[in-house]
Amino acid sequence: MDPYDILGIPSNATPDEIRKAYYTLVKQYHPDKNPSDEATERVRLINAAYEIVSDPIRRAQYQRPADVSIAYEEDPIEAYKREFKRKRWEKEQQAKARRLAREQTTYKIMRIVTFPIFFFAVVLVLDDFLPLHRFVETPITGWQERLSGGKYSKGELISRIQTENFIVRIPHKFHLAYPYYEENKPPIEIFVTPLFDIPRHIHCSLGRYYWRMKVPGTIHTQIFQVPWLLLIISSFVVARKKFSFWNYVMCFLPALLLAFVIVVMA
Repeated sequence: MDPYDILGIPSNATPDEIRKAYYTLVKQYHPDKNPSDEATERVRLINAAYEIVSDPIRRAQYQRPADVSIAYEEDPIEAYKREFKRKRWEKEQQAKARRLAREQTTYKIMRIVTFPIFFFAVVLVLDDFLPLHRFVETPITGWQERLSGGKYSKGELISRIQTENFIVRIPHKFHLAYPYYEENKPPIEIFVTPLFDIPRHIHCSLGRYYWRMKVPGTIHTQIFQVPWLLLIISSFVVARKKFSFWNYVMCFLPALLLAFVIVVMA
């Protein structure tokens, strides 16, 4: 095929016109915008045509091969450099094509994996809206522990209380006020979600005070609403069938968020 026809320019086009036509076509058929095999082949033809018409020697040889062979004898070193660049460019294109194929395969697999994550997120969000179950428990013991911190931090100090069926994180004030060593310890009411038994609230009467507390440290009491975040991101990945760079980056987030949810719920 004629390289001028491929680039859509006349045979007497200037170098600026050649470059402008080349960059316009490359942007139009770039794999990020058009990942089809036809577009990839089109880019290969565009690059091959540009190599011919952008090189004054090769352009002259293409237009007048007989005259140029007589009038000009190409330097072997220049010919070697041009061939080396061409082979290097071909290797780079092959590597890009292999990387793109790997990313497309990975995206398809991660998108399939996201479907059960999406349904789990739906159930998790639904669990937060259903009526809570109430358990009346007598605390067995309570304690404070310090979470592991960094090199220059001691970590966060948290309080926990243990009953027959639950180990629940509680506010420090309640831990310090509760009479663990009395013979007749006041019972506490623990309200949990119906599907996953995630503690949400604790009620307890201590003398003249009636405590109503949200249970800290659960997936429903994080600063970011993790179940909703998991639902939104997983639904985005499920809905996006077409491969793109941003879709490829996003496809890993549901699995990472799911791992975080599992760690918090454990």
